[in-house]
Amino acid sequence: MLELKDIELRRVSIPGRLALNVALSPRMPGLPLLLLPAYADSWWSWSRVLPPIADRRTTIAVDTRGHGDSDRPECCYAMDDVVGDLVGLLDVLEIDRAVVVGHSGSCFAARGLAIAHPERVAGLGLISSPVALDRELLGSFVETIKGLADPVAETFIRDFQAGAAPVALPTDFLDGLVAESRKLPARVWRDALEGLLTYRDEALLDEICAPTTLMWGDRDEIVSRADQERLRTAIGGAKLIVMAETGHSPHWERPDEVVSMLLELVDRAD
Repeated sequence: MLELKDIELRRVSIPGRLALNVALSPRMPGLPLLLLPAYADSWWSWSRVLPPIADRRTTIAVDTRGHGDSDRPECCYAMDDVVGDLVGLLDVLEIDRAVVVGHSGSCFAARGLAIAHPERVAGLGLISSPVALDRELLGSFVETIKGLADPVAETFIRDFQAGAAPVALPTDFLDGLVAESRKLPARVWRDALEGLLTYRDEALLDEICAPTTLMWGDRDEIVSRADQERLRTAIGGAKLIVMAETGHSPHWERPDEVVSMLLELVDRAD
């Protein structure tokens, strides 16, 4: 089986846009997977599932704009900007179609790509996906992010990351999450959140034609079961998998099960 050391970290320049950092596995036959990290995360957030998936399929885990070791432009963190980056990345990597997987807020970019460029999305995986973010319901968190100053406090980042899972995570993995999130300046925390808060696509979800799998943990305190039902109803043929005793980040908490589910999705889309 491949190991994490077999995954290449590469900066990919997108003509006319920016450079993105990606974790790229060796090329394999069949449909590749494009993995999108959640808000304030990087490719490392997929590190518990990368090797076993990459053992079967070409896998690309990307640091979206402003995140990880990708470029941090001074503006433009709307979902349209992120989707444009992803299309450019697929072009540069000469990938016509991929199975695209999002987690939490990055599900917006995954859905946006599937809606705007259906020819590029062969399958769609949505892990802990909200329908939309409500500024009022997130009021205290939004105000906290508005008040961040550089350098962003590590205690805040550690609490933010640990709060995404109801179970204790391996220390080295959690430390990696924190280290990656510490790379974000306060302005990216603010601008990226604003991009998520302003995204709305519920009226367009019925345009998604790719085979879609929704994954949600029944101990998720961030995204509701009701959101999953709305998404399943809106996206034709979507399959919902509810994971027992699992929180907001199933690929952190139950990586083996998520690997199996994602590979099943790729097989279905192939």
